[in-house]
Parts: sequence; C-alpha cells; structure tokens
Amino acid sequence: MMQRYMGGLLMVALCGYLWKLYWTGTILVYINPRFVPFTLAAIALMALLGGFSLWSGACRGRQSMVGRWTYAAFAMVIAIAWLAPPKALDPAMALQKNAPFAAALNGSGSDGGTAGAPATGPKTIVDLARDPEITQEQLDRLTGTDIDEEAALAQPAVGAKKQVSAIPPAGEITITAENYVEGLEELFAKPDAYAGRPIRVEGFAYRDKDFRPDQFVAARYQIVCCAADATVIGLLAEGMAAPTDAAWVEVRGKLRKGEYQGKPMPVIAVTSLRAMPEPPNPYVYRN
Repeated sequence: MMQRYMGGLLMVALCGYLWKLYWTGTILVYINPRFVPFTLAAIALMALLGGFSLWSGACRGRQSMVGRWTYAAFAMVIAIAWLAPPKALDPAMALQKNAPFAAALNGSGSDGGTAGAPATGPKTIVDLARDPEITQEQLDRLTGTDIDEEAALAQPAVGAKKQVSAIPPAGEITITAENYVEGLEELFAKPDAYAGRPIRVEGFAYRDKDFRPDQFVAARYQIVCCAADATVIGLLAEGMAAPTDAAWVEVRGKLRKGEYQGKPMPVIAVTSLRAMPEPPNPYVYRN
C-alpha cells in the first residue's frame, strides 16, 4: 500500500531539501550563484512531479513498478543529505586538488600559463597572441581582425572595463570576495603596472612543499560551476610565515614583480599579518 506513494514522497523530500538549502543560503556551498535560478526551476518541477505522483497513487491506485529496495536506497541518500550539515571544502584539501594554481607553481601545468590565472573561461587577445600554438591566421580568425602580434599585445584585454573597476587607479588595493577573480587576473596580467602598490587580501594559508618558510599563498577556492570543480587561486606572499597551514589570514603588504620557479608573477612583500576567522562563505565565483 505504502509503496505506491514512495516515489512521490521521495521527490517531495528531495524538493524540500533543495528548498532548505536555498532558503538558508547554504546552497552557495555547493554551486555558483548564477545557477541558483536553474535550481529553483528544478525545485518547482520536482514539486509538481512529486505532487502528481502522490495524486496518482491516491486517486488511481496505481501500483509502482519500482522495488522497495530501490526506494530504500534513494531514501537513505536523501536522509543523509537532510541529516548532514552543509560544509564548505576544507582549506587543508588544497594540496589534494589538482588546481591550476598549484600546477603552475610546481611547473607541471600542461599549458605553461601564467601562475594563478584561472584555467577556465575565454582567453583574452593577449593570451591568444602569446600562445605558441596559435598561428597568426588563427588569431585573425578568432579575433575577427587583421592585426599582427604586436598590435594584439598592445590592445587591452577583453573585459578590461570590468577589470579596471576591480582595482582602483591609486591607493591601497583591496582584494575581496567580490573582486577576487577579476582582481587577480588583472594583477597577473600586469605585474609591472601595480608594483609598489599597497595591497590587502584575505585567504587561507596555502603552502607548496617547495616554498621557503616565509612563503605562502593567500588563497581561496574558486568555483566555476559547483564545488566539484573548485580550484585554488591566490597571491604569493613573502617575508613573514603564516601562523599555521590552512589558517585564515589577512595579509597586508606591497606588491612587487617576482617569480617562482622561473614564472613571473605579482608577489606580496608582507608588512602585516593577522589571523582571522573563516568567512561564512569561503568561496569566490567566476561569473
């Protein structure tokens, strides 16, 4: 008797769980905010399907063809989801992630790209012009213009208008969760332009095995789609050891153009280091 309602009940339970994540804001522990509208649409659809399944079982007396053990397996998964509190990725997992930032620092990146620049997303004209695998003919076709490499390098990066707003033209550079991705992309693209500028950034202390004792990365997890694709991005800091590995810190210092394992990158010469609590949402998102 109860089996005819199980499909609908499980659908409603899953729908309720997703709604709880949305209502409490913890859904951002799992997905990029730009996918929240799609999740809401899925919740509405599941609510309709669950309601129809319950109505069908009650009014039509329709017996389910699915075995009870199949329902039990799905019920167990949904019960675990309800009982287990949502939790962000632990900073200590950073070294276990095959992150573009870590790969670039270790010199094992497959594309030899600039360290710290996220591997996802469209390339700028500068990236295309510098890519040894891109021919001039391909560059002209991709950009839609007939320009040589020097002209391409002289052009501002695609989306420069957005990147300019991420970093003020003067004064202290403050890298927050809101401008983290765009800010780092701008700093790595133009390390000379921002050398000597004061900077403040928050992140967890990430250490590669080859770092000196006074080196660490003020890092964050970047999410493009969901937590499964999280990668580590951040700025290399030198001159002061972080309290402990994976500890959250606020770093202040001055930018300089440095390098790590032969790769040029912006480096923070640390002048102040302060321990801080982990923020409610430790992720940054690529829009």
